Formats: sequence, structure tokens, C-alpha cells
Amino acid sequence: MPVFTLFVIGLPELFQAWWCVILSATIFAAVAFMQARRRSPPINRALDILSLKMPIIGNILHKSSNARFARTLVTMLAAGVPLVEGMDSVAGATGNALDREATLRMKDEVSTGIQLQQSVRTTGLFPKWWCKWLPSVRNPARWMT
Repeated sequence: MPVFTLFVIGLPELFQAWWCVILSATIFAAVAFMQARRRSPPINRALDILSLKMPIIGNILHKSSNARFARTLVTMLAAGVPLVEGMDSVAGATGNALDREATLRMKDEVSTGIQLQQSVRTTGLFPKWWCKWLPSVRNPARWMT
């Protein structure tokens, strides 16, 4: 028989003999992965980049991050929080490292006097229609309904 067929036939016996080692290694790897993601910003950033590049899921994650950005920004402005101070909360609400970094860059640019629209345009992470949407943020009460 071919080697691959012998491997497939012998696989259940391997699992029966070494199931506790395989289960322990799987649990250890999962815990190590979660701890590395939680504690290491470079790993977290790399996984966020990887997840945003996935074919279908990446688009959904990107749009949901944009929605969280918009919802949090409008909520902060409706509550009377100044734009520059509210951008810290907006950055934390985006949900991934790329959008968080872009939001903090926008905060720095806005605090130096650059318009929010121009700042959003330069990040490249947000759709072009956002530049048309942002002037209406000046009246956030109409977005809260």
C-alpha cells in the first residue's frame, strides 16, 4: 500500500495511544497563543493585519471597525466631549490595532490644527464617503436616534 494510505490507517492508533499528550499539547498551544496575543503588541498587530487580509472575514471586520469608530465618535460628540479628548475613547473602541493606530494619528493631527476630514483622508483606512459624512458630525444629535 502507498505510504499515505498507511499513515491514514495508522492515525487512529496514534491518537488512541497518545491522546493525553495530543490533548495537553493542544490546550497548551491555545493558552500560549491567547497569552501572546494579549501581552505582545507586535503579535496582536500582526494577527490584526492577517485577519483584515482574509478574503470575506477581513471585509466584515474592517466595516465593523469603521462602524464602531463612527458610533463612538458620534456618541462622544453628542455627550459634549471635545473631539481631541474623545478620540482616545474612539481609538479604544475600533477593535483592531491598525484602526487604533490610525485614530491616534488622527488625534495628533487634529490637535495640531488639521481638519478631521483631511486626517481621515490621509489614513487610507476609511472609505472615501467618510470625508463627505464627517461634516454632518457637527450635529451629532440627529445621528443618535
